[in-house]
Amino acid sequence: MLSGPENMPVFGDNQLTPEQKRSIIDYVQTLKEQADPGGAGIGRTGPVSEGLVMWVVGIGALLFGIFWMGTKA
Repeated sequence: MLSGPENMPVFGDNQLTPEQKRSIIDYVQTLKEQADPGGAGIGRTGPVSEGLVMWVVGIGALLFGIFWMGTKA
């Protein structure tokens, strides 16, 4: 907030008071600590990792079923 990485604007004490900055920091920290309401967080990397895990598990289960049926035939 004080230096602003790359294109992020600098928020000096003219725009936000130190108390407001502390409140924003506290809010972001509480968001990090909360559980993921939408399923398995998998490191909070987003829906791409969840989709990848589901594809790997799903394709693995399909292959297992195919091979199991093939050995029965």
